[in-house]
Amino acid sequence: MGLIAWLVSRTRRNGKPRLDRRRPRLEMLETRLVPAITMEQFPTSAPNSLGSPSFAGWTTNAINGLENNISTVGNPQTDPTAYYRVSNLGDRGNIVSGGFTSWHGVADPGTVFGPAFANELGNRLLFGLHILGNGTQFRLSNLSFALHSSDPSDTFQQIDNFSTDSYTPQRVGINYGPDHIKGTGDDVRITSGPGTQLVDELMYVGAGGALPNSGTGTPQEQLDAAKATYDSLMPFHLTMVYTLVNDTSVPLAAAPPP
Repeated sequence: MGLIAWLVSRTRRNGKPRLDRRRPRLEMLETRLVPAITMEQFPTSAPNSLGSPSFAGWTTNAINGLENNISTVGNPQTDPTAYYRVSNLGDRGNIVSGGFTSWHGVADPGTVFGPAFANELGNRLLFGLHILGNGTQFRLSNLSFALHSSDPSDTFQQIDNFSTDSYTPQRVGINYGPDHIKGTGDDVRITSGPGTQLVDELMYVGAGGALPNSGTGTPQEQLDAAKATYDSLMPFHLTMVYTLVNDTSVPLAAAPPP
């Protein structure tokens, strides 16, 4: 859609009326350059990917939720592997801890939240992504993202791409096979190998960010210091945009903020 808008706005900005005979040519160009790819993103609160014992189980639930458009998989009140979507987080909801256990900004999570959470290492906001080619195949290696926060320092800024990355259990592609129909026997589910492999569908648990524990003192005091940093930034919001291009860097689709 961004490419169509650019083409149309360019024809308007030059201030010169175009002859009617040119308009059909423009419409055909728009149709040819913009395939019917759809991209959707879904923010979620995940266990810390760096060491959390529940991250692998959470990943399985997240891929299931993304592929089947299920907003909640499991019970987040009793199970750290539960997948659930969020629209906002409190000042303790997005802190990862190193060197000690925590969950939602609270130390000793086994006592506070239950034994299933005893070995967790905090939480991280991730922007899950689901791409459907709808007849157009694409590559993970042609995907990029830009994350920004609205505070003056753009604290959570991340800009990166997957040009040299591989498919993994967190970045799952599906090739529908020669018949181009999902759910038949020739489908290939891709969880490894180079990101240049063509797929018809992609589920990605998401890029994102969190603040680490900070300062000195007890584990809870360090988590409280991270909470205070959040409080100093509020109010602010995060904006994630994923962009997919073809092999010649022409934009195919984008996932704007949800």
